[in-house]
Amino acid sequence: MKKWLLTGVLCAGVLVPSAPVAAQGMSTSPAQPVLVRFDTLLWVYAKSGLPTRVNGRTLVPLAEGCELLGLDCKATGNGAQVGSQTLPLTQGMGGPLIELSALAQAANMPLHYDAASRMAVLPVPDSVAVRSLLAELNNVDTSPVAPTQPLSLTLGAVKTGSPARRLSVNVAGASRYTFTLVASVPGATTTTGDGLRGSADVKPGPPACAGAACVVGLDRTSSYALAVLGTR
Repeated sequence: MKKWLLTGVLCAGVLVPSAPVAAQGMSTSPAQPVLVRFDTLLWVYAKSGLPTRVNGRTLVPLAEGCELLGLDCKATGNGAQVGSQTLPLTQGMGGPLIELSALAQAANMPLHYDAASRMAVLPVPDSVAVRSLLAELNNVDTSPVAPTQPLSLTLGAVKTGSPARRLSVNVAGASRYTFTLVASVPGATTTTGDGLRGSADVKPGPPACAGAACVVGLDRTSSYALAVLGTR
């Protein structure tokens, strides 16, 4: 079990990046999905849409990105006030997007892009939001690993009467891994997946990972979610 230390639009049920609108007069390459990784923590869900990579830039949803990095941000027209700076925004299908490198600089955090895994990598933010999620993961038995291969995400459609939707992470050799997800919901956090401690009345569920995917339930009211991939 690892104790965490702080170092500093949906379409047909498939989770896709918040495709940005090209600025007038600019040539834009197709948007590519990209995951953001905080050390071994994977950012796997945001209500406004997942990060995306366009023309070598990683764009993230403004509200969730600022909250996770512990920044005070306010959208103002085509820009965002981040501390004393006004930074440009790009409009995505789920809401405004901002360049991750600008947020990382404002938060004094190093950032690099790992081309092999197609992930933007930062240290774990020392923010209230992340601290709250880590407090839940500290009670989970897991041995986190940093993925070295690209992962793809699929989010199931919202079903009437169901409190959760299916989130699937496709990873080669999934049965070798464990997968635990912690999400921010209104006024609380929820944890699903592997490593949860049962009780006399509540028994741990089946392994989240099998075949080529890890599958968990995501509370439909979630604002954002982080996950950890571990080794068995």
